[in-house]
Amino acid sequence: YNNAMTQTDPKAKAAALEQYLTQFPQSAVKATVLETAMVLDYSVSDFTKALDAADRLLQVNPSSIKGLYVEAQVRNTQAAALTEAAAKQAALDAAAGYAQKGLAATKPACMSDADFNTQKTTFYPTFYSAIGNAASNKKDSATAIDAFKKELTSVPEAQTHVVPVLPDIYQLALAYLQSTPRDYLDCAFYGARFTVFAPEPFKSQVAT
Repeated sequence: YNNAMTQTDPKAKAAALEQYLTQFPQSAVKATVLETAMVLDYSVSDFTKALDAADRLLQVNPSSIKGLYVEAQVRNTQAAALTEAAAKQAALDAAAGYAQKGLAATKPACMSDADFNTQKTTFYPTFYSAIGNAASNKKDSATAIDAFKKELTSVPEAQTHVVPVLPDIYQLALAYLQSTPRDYLDCAFYGARFTVFAPEPFKSQVAT
């Protein structure tokens, strides 16, 4: 364990932690080790390993907000690359399911209020985004609008002008356009807001 925790290379450290768990599968620090390995794999964009670690972490600690964040973020990202409609919606719904659990996660007894609030500030925008994307893809405008609006209010205003929040402003505009009855005023407002801050070629495409 000490050998693993003192590794400086993220990939080597994650591999050493996995080796530790192989030798000591019922370790008292299993959740901590899995969370650390998951974060390391995520940091080097090894999302397959990060997702596997998150799956195992949630088996040990179903309310791990970090585990739920990785599940929601990675599955939401993977869904964007899918082209088959049913598979895409299933992936988005899975991401949204983890996001809902993340929003419902309570503060661990050993964590300070300040640290938990920091985690909420970091993770909640992604949770709301995953819920909004799943709803938007199946034309559930009311749920999409609610989720995207909560995403916007969960971050400082400056962060709404950049990725990853900025594309969801466009999705919010579309959700207003698809609502019943159609809300042209809010659609125009958020569509214009996206157009102002979007980089090319998206700016010109959406402006048209």
